[in-house]
Amino acid sequence: MVQHTDRFGNLTDQPTPEPLPPQTWSPSVHTDRSVTFRLHAPGSQTVMLSLEGYSTPQQMARDSEGVWSVTLGPLEPSLRIYSFLVDGLQICDPSNPYNTGGIRSTESLVDVPGIPPRIDQHQNVPHGAVQSRHYFSEVLTREKSLYVYTPPSYDTDNNSVFPVLYLRHGAWSLEGSWLAIGRADVILDNLIAQGIARPMVVVMSNGYIDSPIGRGFDRDQNNSPKAFKRLGAELVQDIIPLIESKYRVSTHREDRAIAGLSMGAGQAFFIGSWNRDVFSWIGELSSGRISFLEFDLREAVPGLLDDPVAANRDLRLLWMSCGSDDLRAIGQRRLSALLTRHGIRHKYREIPGGHEWKVWRVDLADFVSTIFQ
Repeated sequence: MVQHTDRFGNLTDQPTPEPLPPQTWSPSVHTDRSVTFRLHAPGSQTVMLSLEGYSTPQQMARDSEGVWSVTLGPLEPSLRIYSFLVDGLQICDPSNPYNTGGIRSTESLVDVPGIPPRIDQHQNVPHGAVQSRHYFSEVLTREKSLYVYTPPSYDTDNNSVFPVLYLRHGAWSLEGSWLAIGRADVILDNLIAQGIARPMVVVMSNGYIDSPIGRGFDRDQNNSPKAFKRLGAELVQDIIPLIESKYRVSTHREDRAIAGLSMGAGQAFFIGSWNRDVFSWIGELSSGRISFLEFDLREAVPGLLDDPVAANRDLRLLWMSCGSDDLRAIGQRRLSALLTRHGIRHKYREIPGGHEWKVWRVDLADFVSTIFQ
């Protein structure tokens, strides 16, 4: 027995914890790009690994110490999401501090590096900084938080002002997801170092009108034009003034962009289209709402189709993208054709993949390489 102090300061006897068996760290990325996953779960009957890129969970084997393991690969270089299924219950890897975060944090991350390094892979280049800021949203009447990325030159070039990208996350994610899974800061560092992207500030705010913590989460309520109206008001009235008062950023519409993925792509498309006096660049990555069969652009953004000259004057770029295997691609192509028929300048592209982060990381790299040029 060992003695522990409880939360009231009293000493209590507790059973001596059993030491963990050796070699329980996880994951282990080997030089041949194979990866070993391990979990100490001696009382479990079955443990399986769910890994991004595999269509079905992979069975893990148990050793005499109660450690379950499986080795897969060699894997293609990528940042991948994985989780364990322990007797049917999905959990993240307790040995791995890197997880996806978000509302349902049951998934971990493993990075299989590539040679040459991927654009979303940490490289030996100058790095920017990321700050977390809390603020009170007057529009939503509650406390919220956001992250701000500043480029490497921000701290040394005190005479410059920088353009700003307002970057929106998807459903079930949070304001930190573009950092944890999307590697937005890493992508910007690498592209800026290569001279491909302009140094810019990136603001990643919370995309919910209500608090998803402690009160449940209504996905449909947050992913609706009504919600987008309130979030647009919050962005214009609360967030942009905050950023422009605290950071050396341009206040010209030509130096503001908005983009997002999935639910955040719908937010970016609607908020950017409704506020063309505020934003000159819009990036829409795999939105579901604008891909709906019943989506009516005339109703959603009144006047856009009726005055293509004004739309083309206001928007330096309307950028749309989707994975070719994503069911939303059908609606995206339909919307692109509609914009083309009405003479509204835009760019639409597809890359292999579905509704997944490996697509959105590439999309983000391409979008930030284009804007503010």
